[in-house]
Amino acid sequence: MNGNTHPLRTLSGIPIAPLYTPEGLAAGGFDPAQATNARYRFLLAHGQTGLSTDFAHTTLTGYDSDHEPAAGE
Repeated sequence: MNGNTHPLRTLSGIPIAPLYTPEGLAAGGFDPAQATNARYRFLLAHGQTGLSTDFAHTTLTGYDSDHEPAAGE
């Protein structure tokens, strides 16, 4: 809770859990490249006219997100 009766939420209104575990994240996102590619193709086939992606810079440079040189990225 954030001091009132409403749970924390993202800017999109999605509730934010107080704790995330591997079990709770198992079904999230489009991790494998094949699934991401399939999702992009699906969106384009159904009328999407453009895609905006944001890749993790630390991953692109070969660091884990919790590696010290990745701090601040």
